Amino acid sequence: MKTTFISTQSIGEATRSNIMRSQTRLSEAQTELGTGKLYDTGIALGGEYSNLVDLRQQFESLLVFEKSNAVLQTRLEVSEAALQSLVDGAQDFISELIAARQAPSGGELIQESAKGRLQGLVDQMNVSYNGEFLFSGINVSQPPFADYWSDPPPASRAAVAASFLAEFGVAQGDPGAQSITPVAMDSFLDGTFADLFEDPGWESNWSSASSGLATVRIGRSETITPSVSANENAIRKLAQVYAAAADLGTANLSKATFEAVIDNIVTVAGGAVQELSGLQSSLGLSQARLATATDRGEIQRSLLQDRIGRLEGVDPFEASTRITSLLTQIEASYAVTARIQRLTILNYL
Repeated sequence: MKTTFISTQSIGEATRSNIMRSQTRLSEAQTELGTGKLYDTGIALGGEYSNLVDLRQQFESLLVFEKSNAVLQTRLEVSEAALQSLVDGAQDFISELIAARQAPSGGELIQESAKGRLQGLVDQMNVSYNGEFLFSGINVSQPPFADYWSDPPPASRAAVAASFLAEFGVAQGDPGAQSITPVAMDSFLDGTFADLFEDPGWESNWSSASSGLATVRIGRSETITPSVSANENAIRKLAQVYAAAADLGTANLSKATFEAVIDNIVTVAGGAVQELSGLQSSLGLSQARLATATDRGEIQRSLLQDRIGRLEGVDPFEASTRITSLLTQIEASYAVTARIQRLTILNYL
């Protein structure tokens, strides 16, 4: 028969070990109550832990899309505002052209107005957001247009001047422009001048933008085009209209030739407005798809959050009850330890 050695020391050590384990469990329970999550999800979930990891990855992916989509939403809004500004400006300019056609000094009035509107077109096309030029296509680091009125003249302005001089033998501001006939001006506007806004002249003299547009992912399997290029036909037509009115010496033309210029650019401007509306519709479609993708992502995140919470969440009532039980156990263990420490054989002699 074998006996086990018993002493107050061994009993005390066992009690202290039990207290330490209870304190560890108490700390874990208090952490769970504070965070609302399992203290160690790997141990608690076992084989289900891999599901939790997968759900978290999906949730984080949706968060990335949410942040990037918010940037895209602002980018689309800025692009749409720029296009709307161009539409409003073009419509106002058409009204000015029609009114100036019969005005005594219509050439001077139109010329001054067009200068400001051409500068406005350049500024709108050079708008940037988040460090990227919105209308540059994939060349987001470079503004599409140079300042038309800068000194020395950019390639665009130099090309206009050179084409006018080659066609008529005089500069735009030369009094000799008075002799240009309506027929000659119509031929110039529809031919040599219009060619300046077609490729390759447009790309070499006017625009640094790329016609190719970047596509951006807004969901796991959906992409949109968040802007338009400054190389769109509508933008070319507006540049053509404003350059004709501002830089073909309308103030020096005869009345009949001036009227021919007005008739030509009113037609071109009307076409530009229609095509701008098409570009706005394209951006509007992208905005609608982005809004739908954002709403869908919010719903998916909510569902994932619920599933994650069910896996790693802790019942606060159960955690609170466990804490109370552990505190009671620890207090009882302290009481037993204190009584054991007071035991001595002298009390029994």
